[in-house]
Amino acid sequence: MKRFIKEHFFSFVMGEIDYVIPNVQVTWKGKVDLKEVYSFAKKWLLERKYDLSENEYKNDETDSGNNLRIKWWAFKKVDDFSRFNIDVIFTGRGLKRVNSKNHVLLDGSITIEFESYIEKDYENIWAMKPWQKFSREVFDKFLQRGKYERYSEELKDETLTLRDEVKRLLDGMKY
Repeated sequence: MKRFIKEHFFSFVMGEIDYVIPNVQVTWKGKVDLKEVYSFAKKWLLERKYDLSENEYKNDETDSGNNLRIKWWAFKKVDDFSRFNIDVIFTGRGLKRVNSKNHVLLDGSITIEFESYIEKDYENIWAMKPWQKFSREVFDKFLQRGKYERYSEELKDETLTLRDEVKRLLDGMKY
């Protein structure tokens, strides 16, 4: 019974999450080459050694156009105990396909949201026993504070840079 509880109950225990940027977004209304934006953001994350997982893809057709939702989870190991996470959510409303010279464009409203957080003890090494979790919390709070402040600043810079680069790409699209 003890083994069953350990295997099934503790598989739901997550490491501690420290949100760095709860939500920043870029909004675009008009014609857009979503494939180009998608490829750009993917390449940007992969160049910075993030692993990428597409957790959701939903495309609903309506009379007013398609409604699209794509959710990515980008993550990279920073040390044995911590990893950076950036969630990227593409949301499109009323998207209609428009043919251009060399591109297939979408006309409608696009919002790209970015959320970033640091996940500590993501392998749940310290979360199994309450006294270990408490010891880790004390260690992080008092002895590792400077390290996590640097991590937060680095992740914040990466997230805002990605947002700014995507915004610059969208602003440069003139169709």
